[in-house]
Amino acid sequence: MNHSNSACVLPAAPRKPDAPFHPDAAANLVADSCGAGPWCNLADALLGLEGLHVLEVDRRDPARLVVAIETPERTAWCRGCGAQARSHARRSVPIHDIPAHGSPVILHWRKRVFRCHEKQCAMVTFTEEHHRIGPREKLTVRACHWAHEQLKKQDIAVSAIARQLGVDWHTVWDNIKPLAELELADPKRLEGVTTLGVDEHIWKHTGFPNDRVLTGFVDHTRDAMGRIRARLLDLVPGRSGKAYADWLKAQPEGFRPGIRGLDMGGRIEVIRLNSQMFLDGILEDQLGAGVVGTADAKS
Repeated sequence: MNHSNSACVLPAAPRKPDAPFHPDAAANLVADSCGAGPWCNLADALLGLEGLHVLEVDRRDPARLVVAIETPERTAWCRGCGAQARSHARRSVPIHDIPAHGSPVILHWRKRVFRCHEKQCAMVTFTEEHHRIGPREKLTVRACHWAHEQLKKQDIAVSAIARQLGVDWHTVWDNIKPLAELELADPKRLEGVTTLGVDEHIWKHTGFPNDRVLTGFVDHTRDAMGRIRARLLDLVPGRSGKAYADWLKAQPEGFRPGIRGLDMGGRIEVIRLNSQMFLDGILEDQLGAGVVGTADAKS
């Protein structure tokens, strides 16, 4: 997969400049009846994917929910020559969406296949596209962002997310990895961090000891309500004080001076001096010196 062109990384719908984007935002539909059209407005509102309509719902298999969908008939233009193309056939494409009612959801999109009748055009046939479903993707855009949020905020394993979506581990990771990389590259994610949580995580149980452990950095700053954010900032290989210090040194200028405390395994070590030299020193010494007090992280 070419992550730079992944449909899950891009905004899922056109929006006004500077308008906030929420990948799980559904179509602005309020329905109180099926309506007079060929599709049921209630079912379309429940699906929540604008421009896609529900044809049928299959719940015969209790392990999954299958929903057949289609787009309304529209005029299509050839991507090769720009001439008007004609609807030629349909192709059913399975796409995994966010789970519903305790079951994985599979959308069977009956995609329209168009044919160009210009004899000089090299584009013979092509299929329609939708901004909520990337070309040749296995997950809808909102399923990608849902999986990313589950991993980031709910501390759910990738394997568990894969089971909820009804796909394999690699499908989930291939789709959420570019989203995570974008967040890691955004310097704004470090703004306002005053308490840094540091902990070790064994991510595999085979291989050399140094290859099995990651050091995690978590934002443990309290919000206006006094609640800890518990936001994962990064994971780096290793478990030594040098791994801590090297990560801090690699952060943008102005980040380290703002750190006032370190949360090590549930205990917040209060830093006496707000200086880069002092912070690097106590990290190198495994927090063994220069600490003037501790406070329970839950207090």
